[in-house]
Amino acid sequence: EQRIAHTLHALDVAAALEADCVVVAPGRREGRSYAETRDLAARALTEVLEKTTQSGVRIALEPIIAWQSDYLNTLGEAVELIDLVDHPSVGVYVDSFHLWRTGTLLEDIERAGPRIFGMHLNDAANGDDHANRLPGEGALPLVEIVQAIEAAGYGGTYDNEYMYDAALIDSDPAFAPAAVVDRCARALVDVLSEAGIRTRAAT
Repeated sequence: EQRIAHTLHALDVAAALEADCVVVAPGRREGRSYAETRDLAARALTEVLEKTTQSGVRIALEPIIAWQSDYLNTLGEAVELIDLVDHPSVGVYVDSFHLWRTGTLLEDIERAGPRIFGMHLNDAANGDDHANRLPGEGALPLVEIVQAIEAAGYGGTYDNEYMYDAALIDSDPAFAPAAVVDRCARALVDVLSEAGIRTRAAT
């Protein structure tokens, strides 16, 4: 009940900010089976959709890497939950950092199709499961991922979640806030351009 109330509040805040969607990360199974957790999540999402007054804000499920959660670790599992809820306002937010390791990301993207509401275009270094990298500074085939996303019908924006030691902000000019934003933007543009995507303006 607390999670449902929090999600309803988040939808209200998102509407006030004119946001397109609220990203919902999976919870933990807490001793339940996978099927029990899936059914509980479906009921909770359905209740949120029944109670919210914000019909213009969508809900995007974000699967995350298995060591962070023991539920909803693949895009395919998220699509399964979306099918169970069966509501046009529920989709997925794809994060390449978390999902490339599943080995089924490209096929799952095709299956998700128009239910993709957003994309975290994050890179990762081999052997490092704990830090997102700037696009192009890791080992993921981001160009191939972007092309698959676009082929599935996605026409939205791309963002990057860049992780680094906060202590660097004061010691290295490259990690000052404005510099990081500029580096992220340039890295995203480079990958999108290589993928043959004309970059779309975003704020």
